[in-house]
Amino acid sequence: MSASEFDTPVPSRYGRAVPAAPVLSIEETVSHPHLRARGTVRTIEDRFAGKFEIPGMPLRFSAFPKDLPLEAATLGQHNGEVLRDMLGRSDKEIEELRAANVLSEGKY
Repeated sequence: MSASEFDTPVPSRYGRAVPAAPVLSIEETVSHPHLRARGTVRTIEDRFAGKFEIPGMPLRFSAFPKDLPLEAATLGQHNGEVLRDMLGRSDKEIEELRAANVLSEGKY
């Protein structure tokens, strides 16, 4: 879609009581001047994918941190805590499960 095709429909609705806004792709969102100026676009660093930009939280709250840490758990990262703390398994039982390859604890 060209810039003129993209920009024309929305302004033509202004002043006519029609709520309208463009639908942006992720690429358009992270490069949009207004969103960059507001700090809505944020750069994150993923331990596997590296550094990249994502659309961030568009709303601001006074008692809320600006950027929450975004890091997903890896596969099986919390196996020990879940088995021990939530399911009551002993450390010995957990180690036996690991040794038997019952638990999957990969890098992803």
